[in-house]
Amino acid sequence: MLALLAAIAFLAAGIVANPVKRDGLWCEPWGSTGFDVASNFTLVAFDATHVVTSSSVGVPLVLGQAGATTGAEFHVLSTYASYPYGDPNQAWTLDEGVLLPTNQSVKIAGEPVSAGGQPTWVSSTEAGDSAQIWCGVAQSSAHGGGTGNPTLSVNGEIDQFSLCSTGETELAQVNIVYRASPDSYGYIYDTCSKVTVQMVGTY
Repeated sequence: MLALLAAIAFLAAGIVANPVKRDGLWCEPWGSTGFDVASNFTLVAFDATHVVTSSSVGVPLVLGQAGATTGAEFHVLSTYASYPYGDPNQAWTLDEGVLLPTNQSVKIAGEPVSAGGQPTWVSSTEAGDSAQIWCGVAQSSAHGGGTGNPTLSVNGEIDQFSLCSTGETELAQVNIVYRASPDSYGYIYDTCSKVTVQMVGTY
């Protein structure tokens, strides 16, 4: 009976659809709590400096623009508030360590993510293979004091994301950065705030 109630609570919480555990280096640090196959979820940032509960309100993340070259466009994770041209309901898939947005008109690939850099995706007809570096990590359910949403991991870490402004004006994009550093470029380090990125189901 308790198992049945737990399963119902899990489904009612709107968790990522059908997460599947597979053995991959990108999930190895997380043991039985890690999974690398899931679909139909959005990405939401939560303040990492406060305890996150089921009543916490996160910041929707969208595909923000990060420049273009001939035949290719570059995308990052931006807050919807700073880049309202993106879709706040953008669905994502996680497949064997590869994290990709769905329903793109042009082939898109995820780049490797280095310390101090912004997770980046490239859309191009000649886009290559995506980096296998992402993992979902199960967290406490809403009944256990958390949001019930899995947390996104990159390079085996869930606690090294920040939101950083790319400029000093109100119109500047605010983007996700991995292991933000004052020695990096493309954002203002003093504006960075630690966040976790959670995978929120869409139904």
